[in-house]
Amino acid sequence: MLRFLSFLITLPLTLLVVDFAVSNRQSVPMGLFPLVDQVEMPLFLPVVLALVIGLLAGAVFVWLSGHGTRVKARREAKRAQQLERELAEARTAALLRPEAIVLESRENTPPVLLS
Repeated sequence: MLRFLSFLITLPLTLLVVDFAVSNRQSVPMGLFPLVDQVEMPLFLPVVLALVIGLLAGAVFVWLSGHGTRVKARREAKRAQQLERELAEARTAALLRPEAIVLESRENTPPVLLS
């Protein structure tokens, strides 16, 4: 579903950019303020380059803003693995002990006896 939605958004935008590029092929002089020389290029080129640079800058910004979340997710995944290992070790140790296990409750209820 997400792939279809992505295709549904990407296709019209791509057609729009291609139509813009084909419609604006005439050359225009481009110059930067401190530089004296000017460069002749098709009109669509600076516009498409600005779109691509903006897209890449936005992607980098989003990726960098998610860094803290990714670090926290990695830390929590390691903690979960460690707790799973400890639980497996505790279960193995409990199965190897022949005596009964008493689980104490935090409330004011009597302890539960497991045998």
